[in-house]
Amino acid sequence: MKKALLFFVPLAAVALCVLAFSFQTGNSQDKGSKVPDTSFKAINKDGAINLSSLRGKVVFVNFFTTWCPSCKQEIPHLEGLYRKFKPKGVEVVGVSLDDKPAEKVREFVQKMGISYPVGMPGKDSLTGFGMVTMIPTTFVLDASGSIRERLVGPYTQEALEALATRFLGGQAAKTS
Repeated sequence: MKKALLFFVPLAAVALCVLAFSFQTGNSQDKGSKVPDTSFKAINKDGAINLSSLRGKVVFVNFFTTWCPSCKQEIPHLEGLYRKFKPKGVEVVGVSLDDKPAEKVREFVQKMGISYPVGMPGKDSLTGFGMVTMIPTTFVLDASGSIRERLVGPYTQEALEALATRFLGGQAAKTS
C-alpha cells in the first residue's frame, strides 16, 4: 500500500500542475490569431522580453517548466534552432510556467545552456496564447505576430528547422 502511495501521490501532483496551467492561461487560440503586444519578465537578459519588438521575424514561443522531462528533452533542439536560424530571422523565446523564484529558473537556464531569451509571465501576459494544457507547448508566430502553429509535446531540431524554413518562405534552406 505504501509503495502504491509513493507512486500515485507524485503522479497526482504532476497532473494537478498540468491542470492548473490549463486553467491559468485562458481559452484556446486558433491559428491565425494575432498575439497582442505581450511581454515577459526576462530571466537571462536585461529588462523585459517584448514580442512586439520581434515583429518581422518568425518567433518560436516555448512554454516549459523546469521539472518537465519532455521540456528538458526539447530545449537542446530549440537551442540548436536558435543558433542556426537567428541570423536568418528566427527568434526563440522561452517562457517558464514554474512557480519557483526567478533565481531557481535562472539556475536551470544556465545549467541547460540556454542562450535564447527566457522569461516568466506577468499577470496578463499569457492571454494572447490561450490555453496551454500540456507542456512543452510551442507557438510559432509569423512576421506579423500571428499564430501559425501550435506544437504540443517535444519536437526534434529537424522538425523545428523545417517549420522555420517554411515560415521564412524557403529562404533559410537556400542560404544554408
